[in-house]
Amino acid sequence: MLSGMQRTQDEETKSAQDMLGGLNWGDSKPQHEDKSEIAIHFATGHMKEFTGQDGKEYARISIPTEQEQGKSWPSFVLPRDMVKENEGGKSMWAKIPAEGKTTLSVSEANGVGEDGKKLFKTKYASIENKGLKKLMEASREQSQNRDSFKDKLEEKKAEVQPPAQGMGAQHKDQVL
Repeated sequence: MLSGMQRTQDEETKSAQDMLGGLNWGDSKPQHEDKSEIAIHFATGHMKEFTGQDGKEYARISIPTEQEQGKSWPSFVLPRDMVKENEGGKSMWAKIPAEGKTTLSVSEANGVGEDGKKLFKTKYASIENKGLKKLMEASREQSQNRDSFKDKLEEKKAEVQPPAQGMGAQHKDQVL
């Protein structure tokens, strides 16, 4: 039996997917209430800044998952001033209410318009913030496992491929 620290990559992939699959996705945004805070962490590249219709600055944070074709990563929006950058600049963090809920949104392909462009529909789901923190952590673990797999793949390629010959180098058996 595997401990929590020894889970396989398939189990980690399933956990993030299972968490998203268990949400009740609908067409309207749920309302929620805020209280004490918890910290969530995410990569800088998963945040996009934008200005809302109210003129305020916001950050859309995407949650990388193994998604179906025609579906975007789930995401949520926070006021930009809640999001802070870590010292190294490669990651971000934000404090959110511990007992509150956050609205996730995901866009899905919903057909093709008259002009031939894909049409999308946005669906919404409400998730408890403690569940969001777990989802973010599962996604980060899944991403780190993908990165370590890529590193191992590069090492294997280096072992199999012979070193490249220089432009002027000739093979020792070649006759001039």
